[in-house]
Amino acid sequence: MNIFIPLILGLLIGHLGRRHSSKVKKALDMLISISLLGLIFLMGVEAGKVEISASWLFGASIIFALATITGSLSLAIMLRRMV
Repeated sequence: MNIFIPLILGLLIGHLGRRHSSKVKKALDMLISISLLGLIFLMGVEAGKVEISASWLFGASIIFALATITGSLSLAIMLRRMV
């Protein structure tokens, strides 16, 4: 399904509905909250289907953390010397 059609329809409904009472706004807030919770739930279900080697993930996380720390410290030292 084309994602732009619901996006444009939602934009039009939101634009037309912004002048109406706060009762409609409360109903839309509830609908948005329910939709977001459903989306988060479905994302969790999809993430749970992925099979990952825990040892590989741990090693990759450690390497990424060390590379991030090293890069940040190197940049801080270089900037300190320039000042």
